[in-house]
Amino acid sequence: TGVAVITPFLDNKAIDYPALERIIDFVIDGGVDYIVSLGTTGEAITLSAEECRAVLDFTIKTVKGRVPIVAGLFGHNYTEKLVRGIQNYNFDGIDAIMSSSPAYSKPTQEGIYQHYMAMAEASPIPIIIYNVPGRTSSNVAPETTVRLAKASDKFIGVKEASGNLDQAMHIIKHRPDDFLVICGEDPITLGMIACGGDGAISVIANAYPHQFSDMINAALEGDLATAKRLNLDLLDVHPHLYVEGNPVGVKGAMEVLNEVGIRKVTPYEFLNTYFDEPVFAQLNSRDYTTPDDDRPFSRKAYYNHPETFQNDFLKYSKVADILLACAFWHPKAPVLFTKEDALRNDFAIRVIADITCDIEGSIPSTKKPSTIEEPVYDYNPSDDAVEMAMTDEANITVMAVDNLPCELPRDASESFGDQLIENVLPYLLGKDEKSIIKQAVIAENGKLTEKYSYLQDYVDGR
Repeated sequence: TGVAVITPFLDNKAIDYPALERIIDFVIDGGVDYIVSLGTTGEAITLSAEECRAVLDFTIKTVKGRVPIVAGLFGHNYTEKLVRGIQNYNFDGIDAIMSSSPAYSKPTQEGIYQHYMAMAEASPIPIIIYNVPGRTSSNVAPETTVRLAKASDKFIGVKEASGNLDQAMHIIKHRPDDFLVICGEDPITLGMIACGGDGAISVIANAYPHQFSDMINAALEGDLATAKRLNLDLLDVHPHLYVEGNPVGVKGAMEVLNEVGIRKVTPYEFLNTYFDEPVFAQLNSRDYTTPDDDRPFSRKAYYNHPETFQNDFLKYSKVADILLACAFWHPKAPVLFTKEDALRNDFAIRVIADITCDIEGSIPSTKKPSTIEEPVYDYNPSDDAVEMAMTDEANITVMAVDNLPCELPRDASESFGDQLIENVLPYLLGKDEKSIIKQAVIAENGKLTEKYSYLQDYVDGR
C-alpha cells in the first residue's frame, strides 16, 4: 500500500510542518508500505519549486528510512524542461519518481512514449508511470504502457488511474514479470487486485491507513473474503472524499479526526487488535446480526423479516467500554443483549447512549427516557432496576434520548416538501374537500377534537 500524502496548510497558506510530521507518522504506523510525496493529493502543482523542495526534504527527514519515498512532482508537458530538471535534481533519500503523462497538449501515443523514454535516459532512479486521463485529458494506452515497461528497466510500474479495469487487465496480461500495476482509484482497488494488480497508491489511506492497508494485504494474500469485508467498511466513505475534488475531502476527514482525537477502526480491528488509544468502530447491521440459516446477509431481508435473524453483538460487548445505540430495531428483531448478558463477567460496556430509546426494546438498560433534570441514570442488571447515576461500578450508566429518529434518509427533507405541496397545501389554501385539514386538527376552541380525545389524560397531566 502506498499513500499519496496530503500537504497540510495553516490559515495563512504556509505549510503546516508539525501537522505533516503527524500525518507521516500516522500513515507509517498504520501499515503503509511507501509514501508518495507531492503527488496530486499533495498539491505540488499549487506550490512553488522552493516549497516543493522543502516539503520533500522535510518528508525525507521525518520518514528516516522507515519506508521508501516516491516523489510525485515530475509531471510536465514540456519534455526538455522536465529532463533538465531531473538532471539537476538532488535525489538523495528518494527511492523513485512518479510522473504523470503530458497534460493539456494531448500528445499521440508515440509522443507519450518518446516523452517517457527521454525521462528514463535522464533519471538516476526508477520511474512510476502515472496515467490519470481525468486530469491530463489524454490516456496512456495499455499498449504504450507495456511498450515502455519492456523498453527500459527504469520503469518499475504504472499508477493506473483511468478507472478502466479492462485497460488494467490488458497491462497485467502483457507486462514484464517485475512490472507493477498499481491502482490509482481507491474504490476499485479490490477489483484490480483480484484481476492481478499489485496494490494502490491511495488517497483514503491518509485517514484510514490501517483499514485500507489491511484490505490490500488480505487481497494480495488471496483472502478475498476478509478483503471484501474490509472494503465494504470503507465503501460509503469514498464518494465524500471527492465531492469538492481531491484532496479537499480527505483533508476534511483528517481535520475532523484530528479535532476529535478518536481514531475510527474497522469492526474486525476493533475485535482483534489491542489499542493503547481511544478508538471507535461503526457497526452496520451485518456486523452484529446473522441469518438463522446459511443464506448470505441481506439488509432488505433483515428489515423485512427480522425474526429470521439472530444476534451476534456479544463479541463486541467484551471489548467495548461505551455503546452508542442508534440502529434499526424491530420488535421481532433479536435484541442486542439481555439483562442476563449484562451480568456476565466478560460484559465490559459500562456507558450506553441510546438514541433509539425503545423502552423494553433492543437494550434492557433503557428503562426510561432521560430528562433535562436527570440526563443520565444507572441501570442495575442484577435486579433490573433504575438507580441514581454513577452509584456503583457494576451498574451501567445510561442516557436515553427520546423522540429522535434513529435513521434519517438523505432525501427526507425533499420528500417531506413534496408531500406537503401535493397533499396538504391544496387543502389548506383551498377547499378541504377530503377533510385532510379537519382530520389533522388536534384542538379547537380550547378543547381536543373527538379524534384526539384519547390525549385528554395527557392534557390533564395524569
